Amino acid sequence: MCIGGGDTDTDCLGTAHRQGAASIHQFEIMPRPPEKENKLLTWPNWPLKMRTSSSHEEGAERDFAVMSQKFSGEDGKVKALHCIRVDAKMQPIAGTEFTLKADLVLLAMGFLGPVQDALQDDFLGLGRLFEDRMEGNHQRHVDVADELKNVRPRLSAENPIFVLEPHGLGAAPFDCRSGFAIGGIVVGGDRFESPINRLVVVDNTIADSKEPVEVGIILQPSSRIAIGSIAIYRNNIRATAHGIDLRSVRGNAQINHNRITIDNSDRTGDPDRFVDGIRCWGAGACSIVGNRIESHHPNSSGVRLQAAAGAIVEDNSIEMTPPRGLTPGAQSSGVQLIEDSKRNLVGRNRVSGAARTAFSVSGPLESVPTDNVLVLNRHPGFAPSFVDTEIGEGAVRTVVVGESGSISDLGTGSVVR
Repeated sequence: MCIGGGDTDTDCLGTAHRQGAASIHQFEIMPRPPEKENKLLTWPNWPLKMRTSSSHEEGAERDFAVMSQKFSGEDGKVKALHCIRVDAKMQPIAGTEFTLKADLVLLAMGFLGPVQDALQDDFLGLGRLFEDRMEGNHQRHVDVADELKNVRPRLSAENPIFVLEPHGLGAAPFDCRSGFAIGGIVVGGDRFESPINRLVVVDNTIADSKEPVEVGIILQPSSRIAIGSIAIYRNNIRATAHGIDLRSVRGNAQINHNRITIDNSDRTGDPDRFVDGIRCWGAGACSIVGNRIESHHPNSSGVRLQAAAGAIVEDNSIEMTPPRGLTPGAQSSGVQLIEDSKRNLVGRNRVSGAARTAFSVSGPLESVPTDNVLVLNRHPGFAPSFVDTEIGEGAVRTVVVGESGSISDLGTGSVVR
């Protein structure tokens, strides 16, 4: 019997075959995964799908949603494994108990990290590990030893991890004037001097309705700094220029479930003075999922991909509400893809209110967006000053699926279904 479902379990299967097991069962407590992954839901994360290795192909009875309850045997040797089936929440289902005979049971599941006691001396103070809280205009390390369940990677100049959470309205927002923003969380300039493996910004409240900041969160690593992974979750931001602005971060960025409000201001919103809820600009793979964005600026974009590649913009709710009596400007759009944005997926977003367009793919002829896909987006009751979906003159091979509103297609090689 092999209890698990990952790579270690597969290794156990192969070894059991090599050693002449008469029969092999593999049990996994998780439900059986689908045969193929749902790419809209998983990218850029590791896809969830059924995986069959060469060890499985040699022969094994695989079963899913099974919990092992106890062993029974004689003289210290196992003779049987007692199991029960579980539901989607991994809760036992009454009446589904069963027993299997077993000569050997291998436990190959539940890896949570190495034993902590053996490694604590090898860390830079486990109790002060990589969690920063923003307080006023400085950072303070907080003792989080009790919150840590796994031993984390060694902190060093080559391998730092930063978690910024949370500061509230009672404290002045962090002000790093070596970056571009005034009043938000800023990573850039001279703040970090070494590569960053993972940066997490979570559960911050940045400005309120009385004093919006210019930019809520801006990440612009200098040329000598690389960020491997970025997670920006559940922040509440009120700004006048950019809610979240990622500039050539080069790593993978997940911007999920933030609430962003953009106030009207004297900023023009033109290309040299853009206004947007979330912008991904330049190198780096962005996943923008489940955010709520409300913009009151007449020449703004809810989400803007600017020369971005491989981004996913999915399941966001965007409300465009320009001041009454003002005509939406040329850059006003729920989701906008510009310049040489390539291979981006915009799917299942909801845009409401009023703007020039709900969705726009356009760019100057010398820098064209290419191979972008818009699928199953919605805009109920939306009032465009131009059209619902725009494919501009510079766009190449744009695919639009499920658009029920008005479309302007001046692109090359477009496919509209």
